[in-house]
Amino acid sequence: MEPPSPSIARPPHLPSDSWPSTHPGDYSATTHELASSIHYLALRNKCMNLRNGRRCVISPKYHLGANNLVREIVFEDGVVWIAMFARLDSEGEFARQERLMRRLRGTIPVPQVYAYSDQTQELGGRYIIMEGICGRRADAPYLMFGIPGQHWHMLIDQLGKIMAEGMNASWNEFTIDGKTYPSDLSFWIEPAEKNILQTLKVFNQERPIFDSGHWSKFIQSTLSSIHLLFSELIYLCCNLLTPSRRPTNSRGRFPSHLPSLSMQNIIFDDEYNIKGLIGFPRTEAVTSWDYFQLPLGLEEEFENTSTRSTGNGMRLEFVKSWRQHLQRMGVQWEGLDRWLPWCKKDLVELLYRFRTEKPAPVSLDKFVALMYHFDSDLGLDLLRDAHLFTTVALLIHYPVAWESDKCDFHVEMFSRLVSMDGRSLSQIGAAGNSLRQGKFDFQKLHLPTFAEPSVTTSRAGR
Repeated sequence: MEPPSPSIARPPHLPSDSWPSTHPGDYSATTHELASSIHYLALRNKCMNLRNGRRCVISPKYHLGANNLVREIVFEDGVVWIAMFARLDSEGEFARQERLMRRLRGTIPVPQVYAYSDQTQELGGRYIIMEGICGRRADAPYLMFGIPGQHWHMLIDQLGKIMAEGMNASWNEFTIDGKTYPSDLSFWIEPAEKNILQTLKVFNQERPIFDSGHWSKFIQSTLSSIHLLFSELIYLCCNLLTPSRRPTNSRGRFPSHLPSLSMQNIIFDDEYNIKGLIGFPRTEAVTSWDYFQLPLGLEEEFENTSTRSTGNGMRLEFVKSWRQHLQRMGVQWEGLDRWLPWCKKDLVELLYRFRTEKPAPVSLDKFVALMYHFDSDLGLDLLRDAHLFTTVALLIHYPVAWESDKCDFHVEMFSRLVSMDGRSLSQIGAAGNSLRQGKFDFQKLHLPTFAEPSVTTSRAGR
């Protein structure tokens, strides 16, 4: 229960003016547990002490975000603070968020942090207390519809500067789920490669069965490894991660973890100057591959020709501004074309879920449906059988397919497999189904056409 509050006049504008009045479906038992555990009198007293005794009240309105329960503190002189309490199921440390915001403050319009704790004893929950930013938000999620036209160029330049400053304030490593990584590859690629190499070791352990020509028995004895190999190849050969399209691997220089430059996180004054950027995560740095983003819906492709043309122009202007600000800071940025696909954050989130299995594992069916563009009649089982046949045929014909210290060969061959037309994939898949059932035991399997030596040699020589 919240304590009685002193009578304090309501300021004309508050951050909570833009908060929803209700949170239907979001107020769960764990949220109620958190809200009931907060020591509101202690919160009010702490805020008063931080301002040398200035009286304050806790606004009755609250906001429930993805990671925090947010309360508003209003002082008698009109100053407003925000107190965020970590939801019980959320991860990350407020100490990291404070470190990030402190480093960026002065170059990016970031709220000032006054206090934080990752312990629950003091106020009944993990918390961070910061400056409240009052202002307006865009009228719509898309820049061209939510911001008056006369402010577009000025705002795009401000957004470009924010992205440049976030890159300039770099960190030596990044952390995901409590684990620290020294390079982009160490999170996105190396765990998958490690799993692939482990499957090849299992294949080698079962090689006597394979050498006997009893393919179906070999498949049965290594089935879990074959499934793992298939899963990791599906992951590595998707559009964002295929070797020829990956961004440059960063090592020891990772950009600051900015919030999404979206409607809910950018607060403007009446002239659409950015007053504050909010919604910061509880980590200092982010993998450089995930840093790229297009603000205020600029990643959207519209059907209307005129609208699409305007959006394309805005994207080009934003990237140009970003580059110019980086050049003034002496920061180099190469390979922009490989970064662009990473602005599709729904696909990036899918990659995170695949690697971390949080907030829940992603099914291969869903992953393939969103990351690949196969014909509707090409299901996951058929693709799995096509891979099965290809793998066994490669093991028969190529000694390199057995080497358990490298996986490039299998990645390359799977990339070729998924590039085949639907009819060819169906034929290879049907052969894989027969192989699994033992119909091809003791027979010498022919390579799929894409894997024949002449094709392999031709591609290697390009």
